Amino acid sequence: MKIIQTFWSGEIEPASPFKIQAGWLSPEYNWMSWALSCLLLTRHYDRVELYTDEIGKKILIDILQLPYTDVHIIFDGSFNIHPKLFALAKIKTYSLQEEPFIHIDGDLFLWRPFPDSLLNAELISSNLEVNLFFNKEILEEMEQHFQTIPKHLKGVCHHENIFSSNAGIIGGSNISFIKHYCKEAFGLIESNAEKLELVKTGVLNCLIEQVSLFYLSKQEGVKIKYYIQKPVDHPLYQDHWRFADVPDVEMIHPVAGCKKELYVLDHLTERLRLEFPEFYYKILRLCKKESSVLRSKLYTFLDLDNIKDKKDLQIPARFLEMLDPKISEMNKVDFERLFERTLLTIEHYFSQSIGNLVELSSFVQKKGIPLQIKEVYDLEMQRKKLLQNLIKQIKKGKIYNTERLHYKKTANFFLEPNWIKKQVAHKKKIKVLDLGRNWDFQIEKNKTVKLNEIFTVKTDSHLVTLNYNLLNLEIQETYHNGIDALVMKCVKKPKTILQLLVEIREFFEDDFSVDNPEYQRLVFDTIKRLSFANLLAIH
Repeated sequence: MKIIQTFWSGEIEPASPFKIQAGWLSPEYNWMSWALSCLLLTRHYDRVELYTDEIGKKILIDILQLPYTDVHIIFDGSFNIHPKLFALAKIKTYSLQEEPFIHIDGDLFLWRPFPDSLLNAELISSNLEVNLFFNKEILEEMEQHFQTIPKHLKGVCHHENIFSSNAGIIGGSNISFIKHYCKEAFGLIESNAEKLELVKTGVLNCLIEQVSLFYLSKQEGVKIKYYIQKPVDHPLYQDHWRFADVPDVEMIHPVAGCKKELYVLDHLTERLRLEFPEFYYKILRLCKKESSVLRSKLYTFLDLDNIKDKKDLQIPARFLEMLDPKISEMNKVDFERLFERTLLTIEHYFSQSIGNLVELSSFVQKKGIPLQIKEVYDLEMQRKKLLQNLIKQIKKGKIYNTERLHYKKTANFFLEPNWIKKQVAHKKKIKVLDLGRNWDFQIEKNKTVKLNEIFTVKTDSHLVTLNYNLLNLEIQETYHNGIDALVMKCVKKPKTILQLLVEIREFFEDDFSVDNPEYQRLVFDTIKRLSFANLLAIH
């Protein structure tokens, strides 16, 4: 089977192609995504081809040297489309195929080959989507503004249920239908060219590629074979970016906003480093050289040009040779940023401004200062101390390899016969706090409302952890509830997983044994996820 991918740079200036983010939080993740997607495919298939433009060839082929078996330059000056209609680039690729194929998006990762039943199908899609809100919205906008609407899409916006076929994976052997489908997509855009600005152009991609695929195939009587059998009804594809399940997972596909989720970004980074380290360091080196701002801040203090071997940074002496002494300046983090919530709380409660740490410490120790202020001050002081300790550990040279091995060990933690005999404990250097209030302001739009709540609502118990994120040079603050909180509380001292299973079982109302497979799977998933989060160690 011919496996193909499409990279279209759009209207990016040739002088800055390495700054292409393609929806990711920063450019490094875009290129890591392309590398991981391609490299995993070439594990399973002898024929993996790229359809691209000159910029794509320059970066993916000439510079990164990804192992595509062939490259086709199909996007040039004559390919003149709306810059946000990236789906048309993919559809152009589909239209050129003359033999059975499967197209894979550059943000989709496969750790196992496709089953034969999929390879032999007339029409292939990764999964069915049901009632995703944006599909209904774009269908309604199309009905309202477009002059020409194809027969298979007319009136669909009024259906009780609206379906679409996700094109993260698309292809098949019915080439005549696929060409017809491509012609319909281009026809819809060309016949309504003057009306495109009246609709959400970004979501229009979903209409012409995915909604149209479902309803055109239904109209023409061509059955779609889905790779993932369970339909998706959540726009963030929550079940399809579970990196913790690799390799026991059908696919990972972080769509849209998932590309900014820290969980996804950290796993993408660690996975590429674990499985394809030479490409990982090459991407970091090139992005840094092109003056792209790396979210992986540690590498801004490492001389990546002098890495001669993928094991270099694992050796403490070599790590320290490449470490910039300026990393000590990380301890001079802006006072107002470090104690943002404490200062905000004091200003809210006392209408008073504080200018430095000495002044803040003196203020908090005064008589009559509310417990709320003391609590958030202690929380942010703990973060400050932990960041200082992280820098100290980095300057010793061993922590890089220690953290790398921790991820590798967690990745190799499976439900094998003796898994319950392993021990779990809190990872060294983390802080576990029991707070009376929830100080998580990250998702708050109105912080004043949050502060009023903190000062009026009765205190509760909030289990909070602080831990290192080495690569991003930051301290992660996590609020835990449910089984996560239970596990963190129960493993303050090392214990076997069997002991943990017995202890946690007492908190469940349902009557089941410790040997219950679903219960064991739940605890296993929790342990592995918390270990990946750098909170637990498995021995």
